[in-house]
Amino acid sequence: MEDKLSHTLKVIEASTNYNLWLYNHLRGYLEGRVLDVGAGLGNVARFLIGDKKVIAGFITDSCESYLTNLEKIFLCDKRFTVIPLDISCQDILSNWHLGSIDTIICTNVLEHLEDENVALQNINSLLRENGKLLIIVPAFSFLFGSLDRISGHLRRYSKKYLSHLLLNNGFKIIKGQYIDSLGPIIWFMGGRVIRLKKFSKGACSFLDRFVPVLKICDKLFASFFGQSLFFVAEKISFKR
Repeated sequence: MEDKLSHTLKVIEASTNYNLWLYNHLRGYLEGRVLDVGAGLGNVARFLIGDKKVIAGFITDSCESYLTNLEKIFLCDKRFTVIPLDISCQDILSNWHLGSIDTIICTNVLEHLEDENVALQNINSLLRENGKLLIIVPAFSFLFGSLDRISGHLRRYSKKYLSHLLLNNGFKIIKGQYIDSLGPIIWFMGGRVIRLKKFSKGACSFLDRFVPVLKICDKLFASFFGQSLFFVAEKISFKR
């Protein structure tokens, strides 16, 4: 599965416009000491370089080959440290100062984890009081298909379910919206109709070229429809 996921991430890596568009959703909420959970190949995390609001950054993943790649990306910016981290592990917190992080980024990670609650409880413990969690997950269960399976997804999310999950793990919701209102069409055709066995470079390239159109579509449709959910949540209590 890791090989298939690596292929998927490498295809998406070339979608520079799309990855920057995702990062721009996060940018307005970044501050202080930032932790990126499960950065993968750094498709979105790389845009942290040069962001003046980031005092220090911790770029993490649980995969050794991804960490090697991330070290190369962040070598030029001494504010950032690349470290191994499995946020779903029960005992990860012994090596961290609890409540020391201002902002945690969790983009397209939660859907890969068996135990979402442990991951969110760990995130809650790492954040300072009123610290922010910026999270992106795939939306709508009816879209689940072959593309989800090759991407290692265990689930897709509804607004109601993600809201419930965050509230139960010590967060209050600041913002919750759909993003990428063009994506479901491509995802449904590829994953449910054609049932592709690997990620399509052509489809990603198409979507990357149409990011300006995507921005317009999101203004019209993202209040009720989109490929992903983007939530901003604020820590209000410890759950451990």
